[in-house]
Amino acid sequence: MHILIVSQTFPPATSTRAIQIGKVVKALQENTCRTTVIAGAGRNHSAEHLSSAQVVYLPCWRRNGHGSALARLSGRLKAELYSCWSRNSWVRDAAAQATEIIEKHKPDCVMTASTPFESHLAGLAIKRKTGLPWAAYFSDPWPAAIVAPPYGPNSIPLLSAIQKSYLCKVLSICDAVIMPNKYAIKLMEEKAAVPIAAKSCVIPHIGSSITATSDDKGNGYVAHVGHLMRERVSKPFLEGLRLAVDTIGPSFHGLMCVGNTCPEFRSLVRRLNLDEHVEYVGSLPHEKALKVCRGATALLVLEADMPESPFLPSKFADYVFAGRPIIAVTPAVSAIRDYLNDYGGGIPVRNVPEEISQALADMFSANNAVKQPIDGDMPPLAQAFSSSAVGMEYRRMFTALLSRSNLL
Repeated sequence: MHILIVSQTFPPATSTRAIQIGKVVKALQENTCRTTVIAGAGRNHSAEHLSSAQVVYLPCWRRNGHGSALARLSGRLKAELYSCWSRNSWVRDAAAQATEIIEKHKPDCVMTASTPFESHLAGLAIKRKTGLPWAAYFSDPWPAAIVAPPYGPNSIPLLSAIQKSYLCKVLSICDAVIMPNKYAIKLMEEKAAVPIAAKSCVIPHIGSSITATSDDKGNGYVAHVGHLMRERVSKPFLEGLRLAVDTIGPSFHGLMCVGNTCPEFRSLVRRLNLDEHVEYVGSLPHEKALKVCRGATALLVLEADMPESPFLPSKFADYVFAGRPIIAVTPAVSAIRDYLNDYGGGIPVRNVPEEISQALADMFSANNAVKQPIDGDMPPLAQAFSSSAVGMEYRRMFTALLSRSNLL
C-alpha cells in the first residue's frame, strides 16, 4: 500500500505536530506501507533534508512566535489568513506536486494532516483533480471558534466564519476523518453540521520511548512538560499545590515547568507566594524534555476548565512511557480521564484544590510505590500509544478506506 501524505509541518521541524506526524510516517512504514510525503520547508532546512527521496519539501511561510506584541499579533493574523486562502503559494505548489507524484508513482490514497489547515486545502485540490481516496487527519478541533470557552472567545469572528466554511468543505468531500479522540469528532460534527460519524476513525497519538535514569525514586517534583498557555492556567491547581506543599513534607519539592509558561501563570504563582515551589526550566529539545519526564517523581497534565474536553495532548502519549504516575487536572468528560480510568497509570482530578492536593499526597507519600521504568512487558496504557499498535490502526483504516472506495 502506497500512501501520499501532505503535511506542511514535518521533521526536521521540531514542533509537537512535526514530531508526531514523523512518528506516524515511521509507524506506517513499519506496518509495510510505502509513504511519500509533501512537506513545508522553513528557512532552517538543510540540503540533506531538502533532497530526501521520500519527502518533497516545498517553501512555506512559518509563523514566528517571538518579537514584539505587534509582531506576534501580525504573525497570528497572517497565519489565520493563510489557513483560509486556498490559492496561497504553498497550497498551489503542494497540489501540483501531488498531481505529479500521483501520475508517476500511482499511490493508493492520500492523507492530509493539520495543523496548519493549509494541508487540507491542498487535499481539496488533490481530491478534485485525481479522485483518490482521501483521509483528513485533525490533531485538534479546528477552527478555535468552535471550541467552548476559554478557547473560542479568542478567535477572530469574520475569519472564523470563513475558516468554518472551509472546514465544512473538507469534512464533506474527504472520504475519512481521523482524530485522536471521540469527543473531538463529536464536536466537529456538531459545529460543522456535517455528518462524519460513519466515516470517522479514532486513532491516538504515538508516545516516545524514554530511556531510564539512575534515580528510580524520582527527583521530588511533579513535572509539567510543554507550553503552558493562558487557557490552561488553573488557580485551583496552584491552591492545591500550596496545600500539598504544606502537608506532604520534604519529599515533595513542588512543580517543575518545562517549556514556555505564559505571563498569566507566572503572575498567579507570585500572587499565591509559590515562587520557591515552582521551578521554570524553559524550553528543551524533545529528547531532553523526555529525560525530564523520566527523572520526575510524577507528571502533570493541565487541561482547561470546561465541561468536556475535545483534546488529547500528545504529551500524554509521551508521559505514559516514562514509568511515572500521572496526575491529570481534566474535565469530568475527557479522553485523558477515560484512559486513566480504563488502564490506570495515574489519577484524574477536577479543578478542585482538595482533590489535587490529595492526588499529590498519594503520589508523594512515603508508602507510594513509584512505577518502575518500562523495560519488560509493556503496560496496557503504554501499549495503546505504542508505535506498533497505532501503526496497525492506521493500516486498518486505510485498508477499510480502499475497500469502500473500490465498492463505489
